[in-house]
Amino acid sequence: VIPVVHCFIPHVERNSRGTAFLPDKRVGLFASSENDDLNNPFSASDLNNSDKKDDSQEKDTVNNDDSFFLESLKNRMDTISKEKSELEHNWQFADFVSSIGFALSDDWVRRISLHNYPIALVGGASGSIYLANLETKETISSVEKAHAQVGGNPEALKQLFGDFDGGGIISLAIRGNILVSAGREGGIKIWTFDGEKINFQGSPASLENFMVTNLQFDENGSLWIASYEDKVIRRYEIDYLSEDKQEIKLRMSTSYTCESEPLSIAVCSDISLCACGLSNGSVLLLSGNGEKLDDWYPFKDIDSIGKKINTRSVGILDNDDGAYHVIAGGSNGRMYMRKLYVGLDGEVSAQDPFDYETLVHEMLPFHNAPVVSIATRKGGLVITGSTDGSLRVWDCTGKSNKSDDEKDTSNEQSSKSLYCLIGYKVW
Repeated sequence: VIPVVHCFIPHVERNSRGTAFLPDKRVGLFASSENDDLNNPFSASDLNNSDKKDDSQEKDTVNNDDSFFLESLKNRMDTISKEKSELEHNWQFADFVSSIGFALSDDWVRRISLHNYPIALVGGASGSIYLANLETKETISSVEKAHAQVGGNPEALKQLFGDFDGGGIISLAIRGNILVSAGREGGIKIWTFDGEKINFQGSPASLENFMVTNLQFDENGSLWIASYEDKVIRRYEIDYLSEDKQEIKLRMSTSYTCESEPLSIAVCSDISLCACGLSNGSVLLLSGNGEKLDDWYPFKDIDSIGKKINTRSVGILDNDDGAYHVIAGGSNGRMYMRKLYVGLDGEVSAQDPFDYETLVHEMLPFHNAPVVSIATRKGGLVITGSTDGSLRVWDCTGKSNKSDDEKDTSNEQSSKSLYCLIGYKVW
């Protein structure tokens, strides 16, 4: 997420009905009773001819009804196809319009987290946190100096921010009325919003001595936390202590100690997966229960000046066709995408989590500085942000513009860079 400027990409709004409908215009077919024949003024031959005409008319009615149904269905399918084509066209060829989604008058935006747009949790360079409405551009509530402005583990800060440390909040997460923030002094703070103000709920003692590098809520409401010094990934559950859900506490449900310091995490409850980017250049895959599935080393080498490359950011992409991928962004600006193997149960395979029949794909062109953020959208859209001041928008659906004769039959993934937006200050 790029905290300074809110980028808006024009798109086609789907109509309010959203789903296909079936017209309820079926014609009832009724047969004559025997009693009706007693008062029938027609002769037997006329009656037989009449029956034949009626049968013919009934068939015509059925045929007309089926034709109407098929025509209505075809029109609806054409409309859906047109809307989808227009949406894809806008993503690929539309002009961008940049606007300020939210600004602070006496602070600098450093972190942002969203759950239900337009409400966002914003972290400032001063260590303050703000609950903001991105449509009205107003601050709903805030806590001044919630965390330290400076300080913290120098090694961890260097791994996270390199030469672009803007101070203030390290990481944020929001889900409903629950807010979580991590600062330079170590540990996290839990907050709730009661509709008027932000209320402090406490800090887990187990995290007090560790710098938390990343916070993520999954779709089930569990909170995943990565801490630097002890190299541990923890998952917490939320326990509500009051009926109004204003008093809560965290309960740790699982933990895993990594072989090197975790810098970033991405979670996807749909396939029960947590991907962790580590300082040794690897990506660790954990199941939803916190059990190790596999390792991947996209950045095991050193860069041109002899500096070790870390996996600075990770993302999990749902292509909306049953295919899932892990994307890794390195401190050298490179990005790699690897396909996952999802079993019949809908979860990543514990035995073979990666699809070894599909080649690892490098996303080109690369950034010229650390990739500090990866955002994915269901359907193949990926946005990457780097400290070189650029945003890249990618189409990772794997679609090709080549003809059938030109298409590569190998199992290689593909990505297409749609846009490169430059001139942003990316923290």
